[in-house]
Amino acid sequence: MWAYGHLRASFATLLAVKDPDPDPACAHDRKPSGATAANQAQMYLRDFQQHVEKVVGVPATRVVVRSVKVRNFTGKIGDAEADYGYPESIQGNFNWNTYRFSHGYWHLAGCETYTPFGGQGGGTAATAAT
Repeated sequence: MWAYGHLRASFATLLAVKDPDPDPACAHDRKPSGATAANQAQMYLRDFQQHVEKVVGVPATRVVVRSVKVRNFTGKIGDAEADYGYPESIQGNFNWNTYRFSHGYWHLAGCETYTPFGGQGGGTAATAAT
């Protein structure tokens, strides 16, 4: 959902995947709220979509997740990275995000999150799971 929230420019989807029980260590981060935050998020998502289209040559809404790599999975928490079927030089590499199962769903956990097609993040390779 994190990837699709970005690719489909859906602020509501991004909020839905955020952990309802956030890590207390991240409490210092400002949390978006209100119409101004929603407008800023939509502008960010629009810019992100334009970047993706420039990089891959098709609208971001046509990009799909082909598979997901998983690591450090312990049953209720783990790291995942989406693969879009593009070379790492295009889709980025090591854009791992931590997820935690809570309230019946998988949610983003941790203080940092990484977006696709940005080449940020870090870590080591993992096995692919579909």
